[in-house]
Amino acid sequence: MSESTLDLADRALGHATGEAQATVIHERSLTSRFARSRPTQATEIDDVGVSFLVVDDGHTGTAETNDLSDAALRAAARRAEAAA
Repeated sequence: MSESTLDLADRALGHATGEAQATVIHERSLTSRFARSRPTQATEIDDVGVSFLVVDDGHTGTAETNDLSDAALRAAARRAEAAA
């Protein structure tokens, strides 16, 4: 990820209106499974997601995306606003 998580959160929050919170979650893991001392499966995860929490007149709404484009962040912010 070339953009820092703080910069991404700031950019995401710029797409929300009113009371909102943007949380960036960066998950990285590498797992290997073995059966009878033989490797059977290897999984690698490197994913970044953004979660929006919006408060509107005492109601909350959330939405998430792992598409980090401005259009996807804007759409997720709008979904959270609509849910609130």
